[in-house]
Amino acid sequence: MGGSNSGRRRLQPVLRERLRLDILRIRQHLIERATGIGLAWGSGATISIRATRDALHLAYASQGQEIYDRVRVVHLPCHFGGTRPLFGCPSCDRRARILYLHATRFVCRRCTGLPYWSQSVSSRTRTQMAIHRLQKRLAPDDDFGSWHPAEVPDERPKGMRRQTYQRLLERLQGLQERWQNWSDYELSGSGIGRLERYLR
Repeated sequence: MGGSNSGRRRLQPVLRERLRLDILRIRQHLIERATGIGLAWGSGATISIRATRDALHLAYASQGQEIYDRVRVVHLPCHFGGTRPLFGCPSCDRRARILYLHATRFVCRRCTGLPYWSQSVSSRTRTQMAIHRLQKRLAPDDDFGSWHPAEVPDERPKGMRRQTYQRLLERLQGLQERWQNWSDYELSGSGIGRLERYLR
C-alpha cells in the first residue's frame, strides 16, 4: 500500500535530467556575436559555441561522437521595441527558448517526447510539493525543511499585503485538505487508485 512516495513509478527519463541549452543564458553573446563561447553543466559536460545574429554553431561530444551542429535563431519583435531571440528547433523548426540534448542533437521539448518531472510523479507528491512551496512563501524566514505538510504559518510575512496573504492562506488550506484526504484514505486501507482519480 502507498507511502509518501507511492503512485506511478517513473520508468523513463524526464526533461530535467537532460542537458539543456537556454537562450537566456547566451543572449548577450548573441548580441555581441561572440566566438569561442564555452558552457559547462554540473555533470562536467561542456559545449563550445560560435554565435552569429541568426545562428549558433555548436561543437560537443555525445555518445562517443564529436558533434558539430547549427541551430537557427529567430528574433521576434517586442511590443515596446527591440526583439526577443528564440531557437528554431533543428528537428521540427518549432520556436523554443530551451533545447534539450536528446540522443546526439539539441531539440525542443516536444521532439524529445519526454515528460516534465511533475508529470512523472503521483498526484499526492505534486500536492505535497505545492504545499511546501506555499509554506515557504508564507513563512520565508522559518526553517522550511522542518515543516510538516499540515502546518499553517501563524503570521503574515513582513511586506506582504493582507489580501495576498489571505488568498495564499486559503489556497494552502485547500491543498492541505486534499493532502489529508490522501493520508486518511491510506490509513483506512482502501484503494489509492480510486482516490487519485477522484482528486485529479
